[in-house]
Amino acid sequence: MVEGKAGTERTGMKKKLVLAGVAILAMVVSGCVASGQGYDKLSGELKAAEEKIKRLENELATAQQEASMPQSRPDVSSALEQLQRSHLALQEQVLQLQKQLAGIQSTSLTRTFKFEYKKTKELTWTVQIPLGTFIYYRELPRPTIFNYHAMARDPADDTVINSLVQQVRETVAREGLSKLDEISLILAFAQAITYAEDIITTGKDEYPRFPVETLFEGAGDCEDTSILAAAIFTRLGYDVALLLFEQFDHMGLGINYPLEYGNSWIYEGKRYWYLDASGKRPAGWAPDEYAQTSAYVLPVK
Repeated sequence: MVEGKAGTERTGMKKKLVLAGVAILAMVVSGCVASGQGYDKLSGELKAAEEKIKRLENELATAQQEASMPQSRPDVSSALEQLQRSHLALQEQVLQLQKQLAGIQSTSLTRTFKFEYKKTKELTWTVQIPLGTFIYYRELPRPTIFNYHAMARDPADDTVINSLVQQVRETVAREGLSKLDEISLILAFAQAITYAEDIITTGKDEYPRFPVETLFEGAGDCEDTSILAAAIFTRLGYDVALLLFEQFDHMGLGINYPLEYGNSWIYEGKRYWYLDASGKRPAGWAPDEYAQTSAYVLPVK
């Protein structure tokens, strides 16, 4: 994939938005946090036990060598027996911790998101997140900024993202929404994710989240919500791209669909209209400072 930088173009608004993008704080199920913390605690205990086993094995090797000597002291044999008992006890502890971790990883946790629809109706979407899937993504290395778009198409999160896709389709069918309405609906959902800066939530200047992580934590910044929205759009068949505004250290989302109003960037003959996944703006419109500058267009393929 070759990254490209595209200039902005503006057109006048020709129609009113059908959906409102007013976000409401995502609701957190207490079990999510408790289970995540429990996993971290057990993981720490398991790591400490495994390190202690390694030290004991070194001590055992030394004690066994001394005990095998013809003139070994009685206290050496006694120490060897004590080390062997400690080693067996630690092995049992490790086995129990591994079983507990496996039990936690098999748990599915519920996340519920509420957001406003048409300024009059509140929608509720719920997603089940296997803790094992969240842990899998949390432990993956973070890609470079020009590879963030790949985070939206990882097949390991298909079950989680497809459950949201199904709720999009059900809402569209129930409300009789058009394609333009559907785009604004998904945008409103992404905007419902609580905005939180990486330095506050992780202590790092930059920490991109995979979609499952953003859903699990119920929070993220501009690249996190853009990646999450991209994951939903692509599974619905839309052509989308992440838009990197390097000058402003900002990432938004672009959609190759004829919105016919707002701000757009052209890349390889395709026009990508702006979607403000981390703000409150309606589909098509970018903040003024972004609208007047170029952007790297990173198609999600």
